[in-house]
Amino acid sequence: MAVPEMSNDIESLDQQPAANGAVPSTTTKDSNASRGTSSALWLVRIPKPAYDEGVLQSRQAEFKATVDRLREYNEKGASKGGKGKNAKRAEQRDLRARMNEARRLKDESDPEFQMKANRIKELKKYRQGFVDQIKEIMSHVQGTDLRSEAALDERIRQMESQIASGGISLREEKMVVQNVSRLQALRGKLREFDSSQEQLQYAEGEAQKLKTVLAGMESEFSILKAERDAAYGVVQDIQKKIQDCSKELEEMDEEEKEMTKAKNDAYEALQKAREEKDASMRDYRENRRFALEIRDMVAAGQAEQAKVLAAAQVEEWLGKLTSDTHLRTDYTKLWSEQRKYMVSELLPSSSLSAQQEAAAKAKAAAPSKQAKGKKGEAAAPARPSTAEQAQSLIETLMAQAKTEAAAAESGAKAPRFGDAPEGGEEDQAAAQEAAKPSGAYVPPHSKEGGAAGADKKKEDAPRFVENPNAAAMKNKVPLPRQYLEQEEAFVPPVDLLAKNESESQAAVDEAQRRAQLREEQRIKAAEAEERKRRRAEAAEKKKVAAAAAAKRLEQERQERDASAMAAAAAASRQDATDESAGEGMSGREEGSQQVAPAKQQSSGSAKRAAAAAKRKEQQALANAAAKRPKARGPLRTVKKRLQDYQIGIAVGIALALVFLLVVYAYLYR
Repeated sequence: MAVPEMSNDIESLDQQPAANGAVPSTTTKDSNASRGTSSALWLVRIPKPAYDEGVLQSRQAEFKATVDRLREYNEKGASKGGKGKNAKRAEQRDLRARMNEARRLKDESDPEFQMKANRIKELKKYRQGFVDQIKEIMSHVQGTDLRSEAALDERIRQMESQIASGGISLREEKMVVQNVSRLQALRGKLREFDSSQEQLQYAEGEAQKLKTVLAGMESEFSILKAERDAAYGVVQDIQKKIQDCSKELEEMDEEEKEMTKAKNDAYEALQKAREEKDASMRDYRENRRFALEIRDMVAAGQAEQAKVLAAAQVEEWLGKLTSDTHLRTDYTKLWSEQRKYMVSELLPSSSLSAQQEAAAKAKAAAPSKQAKGKKGEAAAPARPSTAEQAQSLIETLMAQAKTEAAAAESGAKAPRFGDAPEGGEEDQAAAQEAAKPSGAYVPPHSKEGGAAGADKKKEDAPRFVENPNAAAMKNKVPLPRQYLEQEEAFVPPVDLLAKNESESQAAVDEAQRRAQLREEQRIKAAEAEERKRRRAEAAEKKKVAAAAAAKRLEQERQERDASAMAAAAAASRQDATDESAGEGMSGREEGSQQVAPAKQQSSGSAKRAAAAAKRKEQQALANAAAKRPKARGPLRTVKKRLQDYQIGIAVGIALALVFLLVVYAYLYR
């Protein structure tokens, strides 16, 4: 097993030990002897772990690409002329404002529309009442072409004349008799129809007037309905556009969410790669931090404590390297890949191969430099090599550490780096001579020899001093007064002025457009208000006229009811008189049938009596029809129909008797 090399360099503790154990000759010569001395201080240096930087760089590139893509997307959406989310949201707000305006206009026209619709509905209902009344009156003559009682009497007279002529057969005569009976049954309906002629004419006239009024109102209503449908169509169109905008915004939100998710995933991958790198570099960084702490402790005069910590660190790592095969293999492999020799990072040319190459180059360049130099000029002094400087520095620092350790043991104050010892220049020279190592290297160009060489090395040694620029960084430099007093006016660029001018012009145009739109809306609202006022006045006038017409109709109805009551009383009295007259006539006819030997005389008297009764009945019916009310209630209609039915029965009986008398006279003449 290759034992890891340990460093006893106080200043350059970050030197890396060789993997194969080969070290420069200047340090391996006394290495075994120095390990046993009290001044030796050894550390185990950890090689930098092998980490693939390409993984971290690829993660950083991916994260940067996602961030750039998201930034470009946001900038495109935030641009004024772009088609991003901001432009789409502005379009959606404009559409919503237009939809609200269209809805407002539609809502303003709703009361007028509803008023027209309700008025048309009322008029249609009122006209339907007249139509129903006309249908009820016309139902009396349904199924017949007769329209008056006179026409009925004329047709019955014609049928009776056919029977009286005797030119038809018995079967046809029976059919004629049935037709006469059917026509007699229609007499009551024809009387009602005759009595309702005035009411029918009034109902037809009112229905026609209402039809004309409805035609005008429906034409106006159709215009309002067309405007309302157009407004509704505009609202629907705008609402569809708003839905499309909302859908596009949702798609943009989804796209932005995907970009944000990709950015977060890339950031998580980058953080994971950084954590993996930090985990792999943890031991290496801890080792470097420990080396720096040891160096600071030695510089602060705590060499013994540093030595104890360093020894514990060496024991710990030797145990790890001897027990863990994989760790030992990685340790050896990494050091073999990184550095073949132990070389200070501060002195990168301190390896043996670098020294040999530098010496060969110096020998090859020596003749040419001498040839190029001036004649009689002295040769330049030889400069120490990098290895010699490193060795001299190491020996100087070791001597300094020994001096401080000896002073600490004797109780004297140990000199620090950069501090002059007490006792003047002679004591300082003596201390330097005592601290000079036995095998110290003296540069050949030194003029004063050993003591001067030690002084030169001491001067070259690093000192712990403060940064001279720190105080300058803390000072506040006041700003010259001319920069405070003279304030120049800011002159914007030409493109910025043009942009501001175009934006201001666009704002003015937009304000003018909005003002024009508001003026148009105000004019439309005023026109709508005027139309509404006119319609309200017309509706009020029509309402007053309708109330007056209703009042007049109510008065007429009351008058008709009063006259109907009087006519009903007179009709009832006339019906009683007719019934008594019919009974007397039937008694006389029976007596004549029993005792009248003269058939023609009795039949003539019977005809005269029937004609008189018929004329009297027609006169009574005409009087009742003239006095009959134009409008009847359900109860009065039932009573009247019952009376008509009774009258019809009485008339039928009388006609049957007359018919029998006629037949009797015809058969026995």
